[in-house]
Amino acid sequence: ALQKIGAIPIAALATHRYAVVSQFVRIAQAAACFYPERQGEFEFEPMIRRVQQENACLKFCISLNRLVELIEREPKNSGWPEIKVDPTDPCIFQLSGGTTGIPKLIPRTHNDYAYNSKAAVPVCGVTGESVLLLALPIAHNLPLACPGIQGYFLCGAKVVLSPSTRPQEIFSLIQRHLVSHLKVVPALLIRLINDPAIGNYDLSTLKVIQSGGQRMQPEVRLRTKQL
Repeated sequence: ALQKIGAIPIAALATHRYAVVSQFVRIAQAAACFYPERQGEFEFEPMIRRVQQENACLKFCISLNRLVELIEREPKNSGWPEIKVDPTDPCIFQLSGGTTGIPKLIPRTHNDYAYNSKAAVPVCGVTGESVLLLALPIAHNLPLACPGIQGYFLCGAKVVLSPSTRPQEIFSLIQRHLVSHLKVVPALLIRLINDPAIGNYDLSTLKVIQSGGQRMQPEVRLRTKQL
């Protein structure tokens, strides 16, 4: 939706805190921030208000619960004005990887990101009948565009979002939705293949497991194929 109106989202995560969020706002001159009310014991409101006080560019700070209320009030037939978006403009700021320092903002253009997803579709064997299960943060590049949500939607395929990375919950979703594709990081895949409950579920529809984030050890790949 943001891409359709020419607004540029920053792919921040709910795990980010003051130092990271404030730098994102300052560098990108962000105008709005949408945030969950809390994650575990952490309450976002005080942190977001502090960032807003320190950055005059940040005009709108809206919790997700409040956002839902505003959407429900919006007239259903209000429509949107037609807005032309330059395909060479940034469509999203992705984040650099690594475990040290604050992530850097990486601009990805509309045509770049559309090509990214479309080119990855045949590599991963995605068709209109495919079903993708995502338990990874959907703002990351792999779940979003490699081919990710974008690529699967462009094919008319189905995407299932898991709120949990617990193995038995993932197995249950694979069985229930006849999942054909799964995206993981190696640590998650190791948890899945080592869970003793794996034999209690029918995972036969699963055809492709796509891993990212770090190199996968050969023994993990072999054990996964054997299962």
